[in-house]
Amino acid sequence: AASKIYQGDKYTDSHPIEYFRRGRDARVIHQETSDMLEKLLVMLKEKGEDETFRYIREELKNENDY
Repeated sequence: AASKIYQGDKYTDSHPIEYFRRGRDARVIHQETSDMLEKLLVMLKEKGEDETFRYIREELKNENDY
């Protein structure tokens, strides 16, 4: 959501993964969490918001770790 607000009309679904990867060295989160976020942001870039949200709702909601 922040990317959409800050980028405005220039926003694309690739902005979030680009931002996430730029901050990789300074990030202090669990590696598995980082990996899952990266997977979802790549999915957003490649498949769009609707498909990514569908995946989260239908696939991740049943996983115990997330």
